[in-house]
Amino acid sequence: MAIRRTLFAAALLLAACTPPTSEDEREYRLELGLLTYSGYEAQVDVPAQVQAGVPFTVRVVSWGSTCRQSAPERVVTTGARTDIVVYVREPINGVCNRALGAIEHNVQLVIHQPGTATVAFHGQAYDTSGGQEVVPLVIERTVTVQ
Repeated sequence: MAIRRTLFAAALLLAACTPPTSEDEREYRLELGLLTYSGYEAQVDVPAQVQAGVPFTVRVVSWGSTCRQSAPERVVTTGARTDIVVYVREPINGVCNRALGAIEHNVQLVIHQPGTATVAFHGQAYDTSGGQEVVPLVIERTVTVQ
């Protein structure tokens, strides 16, 4: 009798942990991208010089579990400043491996005004004062627009 109950409980647990059968069945939540990890800042690639009115690509690599995916970024340009809010999609159902991975975010920008412009990536970081509290983080780079 005890073996039968154990097998029944194991079958229930296995069913609860079964991953969705397709990507369409997964549910996700959006989170801000983690832009630092163990004191290391995310890799950020912004060209030093661009041409006014010509599209160019900027890149930031956030950290997270290997089941997280890049999500559409929110981009707002006001004058000579472009703010990019970096998001990741975190699955909330199915099996997820928690291995640390890099999540690449590529954004195409166009700056129309010559001069110096700022590109700011908005995400989050763990508070470095010793806790696990998550705090907002902004990484800025400047670019010369000719």
